[in-house]
Amino acid sequence: EKEGRVKRSIMKTFTEPLKELKEFETLCAGVHDLRGIAQISGCIDAAKPHIMHSVNNGSGNRIIVTFQEQRAKEIYEEYRFFDPKAAYYPAKDILFYQSDIRGNVLTAERINALKMLAEEPSCTIITTFDGLMNPMPMPEKFIQEVKKVSVGDILNLEELTKHLVELGYEKNYQAETMGEFSVRGGILDIFPLTEDNPFRIEFWGDEVDSIRSFDAESQRSIENLEEISHFPPENREDCMIKEDGLPVGLGFGLAMNEKALGQFSMMTEDEKRQVIDAARGAQTKEQMAQIVKDIADMEFF
Repeated sequence: EKEGRVKRSIMKTFTEPLKELKEFETLCAGVHDLRGIAQISGCIDAAKPHIMHSVNNGSGNRIIVTFQEQRAKEIYEEYRFFDPKAAYYPAKDILFYQSDIRGNVLTAERINALKMLAEEPSCTIITTFDGLMNPMPMPEKFIQEVKKVSVGDILNLEELTKHLVELGYEKNYQAETMGEFSVRGGILDIFPLTEDNPFRIEFWGDEVDSIRSFDAESQRSIENLEEISHFPPENREDCMIKEDGLPVGLGFGLAMNEKALGQFSMMTEDEKRQVIDAARGAQTKEQMAQIVKDIADMEFF
């Protein structure tokens, strides 16, 4: 509680001066009354994370979208000073997504963002326009795929390892990198994508006897644990993006321009449903842009 008061006091030091600016006051008032797209100019890059966080006193869910991966990472590093509940959601890199190093790093960042969306009542996701176009699982569906293992659980080791393979984990001699697991007798090592270190689960028959984290290089134990969670890695996230057989994405609403929004508001409910279904199926920026263009070019009589 004391730590929370100190943090709020520090954040107030940063946000209070902005409230003295008439432009910032107008911005905050406009956000609550916004019915379309607002354009704000005249803010230097270094001040943008500060202002983005201070609007609405930093509360509520928000998504920050920028043009390029490097810029998104810069905003993330600056923004999380104001809000630790922020995550970077990278787009899938077609060239490197299947490689062991680059691919696992990208997947880990994406899974961590999904984990935050699912677990936190409010958070901030920072991404690029490419990332915005990638379909993603609904938070409740993502949570359903999360598996927990506790000391004392009765589990079939063979069935558990099969389940790990289904989730996208790769079986190896040792769990040395994220997304790998290994089995030696009654010992299961697993390296989740959301963790800095792998876990070692020891079985006594079908009962989980102990769980501990360990160093992947030295194999030395780090900490005894009562429970762990492992999240679905790699392409498993794509298996969860279906809602009634249709992919669910982040990008449709933010891809719409002012004219398209006006046209969309004039559609019937059936027409809106058809457009949303088409947007859910968009896999690239070009496909989404064409859908928005088609909406903007529609004529009503």
